[in-house]
This record gives sequence, structure tokens and C-alpha cells, in this order.
Amino acid sequence: MEIERSEILKRIKNIFKGLPQTKIAKICGVTHQAVNRYYRKSILPNYDAMLRIARYANVSMEWLLTGKESKELFAATVREKEAIYKIPQIIVTSAEKKESLQNQIYDSECISIPIISESVAAGDPLSINDKDIEGFICVHETLVNRGHTYRCLRVRGNSMHPIINDGFVIAIDLNENNPLELENKIVAARYNGRIAIRYLHLAEKEYVLLPNDTRKHKSIVIPKTKPNHIIGKVAWWWGNQK
Repeated sequence: MEIERSEILKRIKNIFKGLPQTKIAKICGVTHQAVNRYYRKSILPNYDAMLRIARYANVSMEWLLTGKESKELFAATVREKEAIYKIPQIIVTSAEKKESLQNQIYDSECISIPIISESVAAGDPLSINDKDIEGFICVHETLVNRGHTYRCLRVRGNSMHPIINDGFVIAIDLNENNPLELENKIVAARYNGRIAIRYLHLAEKEYVLLPNDTRKHKSIVIPKTKPNHIIGKVAWWWGNQK
């Protein structure tokens, strides 16, 4: 789901309509110059300021970022991914995959993507061998970009509930890992030797990984340093909604 910068700023401006910039700066916990940049240069507030704005207006971070509440956001996401849910997808183990291929379960329109462990993905998801592979998920070729490399993971935790739940399988597009092109999209990022699945927000000096469930989960702040912490964009996911 796309989250438009201009729409976020429009909601923020509506919240502060009629207020002087000095008061807005106090509410956001920033300088007058920072507020001026929101209005004149269309620069988004940092995460701390966004959180202050949401609290001031008594709205959720979901609404501030998307214009929708959790239920609406989930419904919209399901509509966007409707084609995925209609296409049969098969998860098999390594041994079963060989047998399945011999039995011609997969046709020419299906692509097999390995499911790897979180620890492997946190290192180098391109460098995998048989022992790193938990299984495979087979998807229709229309779900992947030609020439792109994908890896699948099982999600641990509910920071992206109700969109992505614990136990879901996600596909990460390793070719789409430029943070500047992924703002406000769901990404997989390295964090303390683990994988975090969150919305990516670009602050001035750091990357902020925002959970969908802000009531139970905190944001993660990662410095803008090399190497790149972003593994890739979460292309799609699969699982049973609870």
C-alpha cells in the first residue's frame, strides 16, 4: 500500500489549521525553522514529532500516515492483494519439493522461492545453502518481477498486526533495497542480528521502522550508516487472518 508524503502533510496542515507556527513548533517539540520546512519545502516531521502530532490530535499513527484506521487499512490491503489470495500457493519441504517436481505438480507458470531462517537473512540472504532452507513456497509468476531475487521468511511477532501476523510467510524482493525509494513501504531490515518487518520512515539522520500496531510495539531507530540495513521491500505475504 502506497503512503503519499503530500497526503500526510495535508492531514498535518489540517490538524494545525489556524495555529501560529510558534505554537505548532512547541506541540511538535521542534524549532520554528523545522515547522517552516514542513510548509515551505514539504519535508515530513521526524518520528518523534509525528507521534506528538498524533497525540495532540488524538488520532492514531495509522491514520496520520495513511488516512485510514487499522480496520480500513487492513481492508484496503486485502483488496490490493486480492489476486494473491486467489492464486494457489504451496509450501513444501526440501525433500518434498524434489518429489513434487517429479510428479509435475508445478507448471511453467509457477516459481519456487526458498524459505530461509531469520538468522540467515540477517546475514546475507543471497548466500544460502541447503541447510539454510526450511522449505519452498511456490507462487504464480505474475507475483514476481522478472530478474529480481526473492527470499521468503516466516514472520515472528505481531508488530504489523492486523496486516501481517505471526506465522505469516513474507516474500522479500532483494533488488528493491534503496531506502530512498522505499519510504512508507513495508520493508525487511537488519536490527541487532534479527529481522524487523516495519514501515520505513526517513528521518534526517536515521531510518525509523514503524510498527502497524503502535499500542503494543515501539518504533526502531537505525542510523543512516553503511552497510545498508534494508534487506529489501516486502513484496507480498501469505497466511490466515485471525
